[in-house]
Amino acid sequence: MLLNNDTTVSSNFSRPIIEAFRKHPEVGVVASKIHFSHSPGVIQYAGSSNMNPYTLTSFANGWGKMDQGQFDEPGYTALAHGAAMTVSRKAIEQVGLMAEHYFLYYEELDWCLQLQKAGYKTWFAPESLIFHKESMSTGKQSPLKEYFKTRNRLLLARRQFFGLQRVICITYLLLIANPFHLIKKLLKGQYSLAVAQLKGLLWHLSNKAQVQ
Repeated sequence: MLLNNDTTVSSNFSRPIIEAFRKHPEVGVVASKIHFSHSPGVIQYAGSSNMNPYTLTSFANGWGKMDQGQFDEPGYTALAHGAAMTVSRKAIEQVGLMAEHYFLYYEELDWCLQLQKAGYKTWFAPESLIFHKESMSTGKQSPLKEYFKTRNRLLLARRQFFGLQRVICITYLLLIANPFHLIKKLLKGQYSLAVAQLKGLLWHLSNKAQVQ
């Protein structure tokens, strides 16, 4: 189980995880429901949409909504949240551990995609509730966070997508998404964040070989 150091857990949070693995042998990952610690009852994660292979966007179900039980149905979901996810021993033995290239951000998405390619499914267990103080380790807007989110988004594209999908995705990131966000930072006077974003992009120039 991966559990962030800025989380707390509800009582018996592990029981639904164990039950999901016992009942569903095809499941390699179980994702817990996550609430924001600073906003009682507000959802951060309750399952997710599929990742768009061209823009690398996906959306956490229920994000920012008050939890009124509308996401209490357990079942398959697309991607887990790295703040609270559990991977079976069988899946790890077949696919391997989480890639260490990332350090921060996107590493759990990379792992989920690797597990999907191996035939494993992700299960959302809403009875397993976690409370998360998001970005308490790195800061809500910090150069460290900006650097790794920029760097690792491209790294995910390089590792997980191939052929035309990869070309379209990297073109979108380099020519549309990154220039747009860079201009926004400059207009807001967020120069340290802009520099961090540029450093994240430049990392790929000195690491041209695909990271396996």
